Amino acid sequence: HFVVTEDIVKDTNSGLGTFKGTLDFQGHKLIFSKDTNHTGPVCSRLDPGAVIENLEIEYNEIGRASCRERV
Repeated sequence: HFVVTEDIVKDTNSGLGTFKGTLDFQGHKLIFSKDTNHTGPVCSRLDPGAVIENLEIEYNEIGRASCRERV
């Protein structure tokens, strides 16, 4: 069981592969920066029984440099 404790800024085009387990975002956001062309799924495959919950996805105008400052 994995728990996200703050918003995550995604500033690369790589994504998760196969996910096994539970990922609870607790209402935190996965933020895609404007430099990211990745608009597909958060992961390529969920194994049986895998759960991603309480996730909010945001697409915005944060540039890559600004994203690194926030991490």
